Amino acid sequence: MDKEFNQEFVMMKLKIETLEEKIDHVNVKLGVITEHLLNPDQGFVSRVNRNTQFREDVGPLVKDMYDIRRWKSQVSRVLWIIATGVILGLVGLLFILK
Repeated sequence: MDKEFNQEFVMMKLKIETLEEKIDHVNVKLGVITEHLLNPDQGFVSRVNRNTQFREDVGPLVKDMYDIRRWKSQVSRVLWIIATGVILGLVGLLFILK
C-alpha cells in the first residue's frame, strides 16, 4: 500500500513539474505576444497609431485632390462649349459670307 502510494505521489509530482514547465512556456509566449503588441517602436499599437496619424495628415490632401478633379472636369466642359461655339460661329460666318 505504501509502495503504491509512493508511486502515485511520484507520478503526481512529475505531472505537477510538467505542468509548471508548460506554464512557464506559456508565460514566455505571452511575454513575446505582449512585446509585439505594446512595443513603443515596432508594436502593433504603435503601427496603428502611426497609420491613424497618416490618415489624418493625408485626409485633407485627398479631399483637395477630389476638388481639383471636379474643377478640372468643369473647366473641360466649359472649354468644350467655348470651342464648339467658336467652330459653329466660324462655320456660320462662312455660310453667311458666301
